[in-house]
Amino acid sequence: MAKERLSRLQKWILVEAYKKGKERESKFWETTLDTESVFWLSKRHVYLEYFCVGNRKDVPLRNIIVLSWNINKLKKKKYILYHSVSGQIILTENGVLKAKDLLNVNKKDHRQKC
Repeated sequence: MAKERLSRLQKWILVEAYKKGKERESKFWETTLDTESVFWLSKRHVYLEYFCVGNRKDVPLRNIIVLSWNINKLKKKKYILYHSVSGQIILTENGVLKAKDLLNVNKKDHRQKC
């Protein structure tokens, strides 16, 4: 059961990446990679939308550590792939399924209000 537990930030990352991917699909996003590649999110987007920080230099060290820890946890659970150079968080097939499940179970917004 503990392996299935996700923090609020982890849930937000999965759901937000899924929602952004659906937006890209609806706008006829063309990709040469597999279909899951439209389900991605940038680290910068997480800082802007979840932590409400506009500039990378303004991000408190605590938030950087929290995000890194959560990304590593999601990678260990095989929900995401993370490209450290580009800062992209890409949902895997398991991540897409988990995001769909989270959307069906819990309809409320996981984002903190700025």
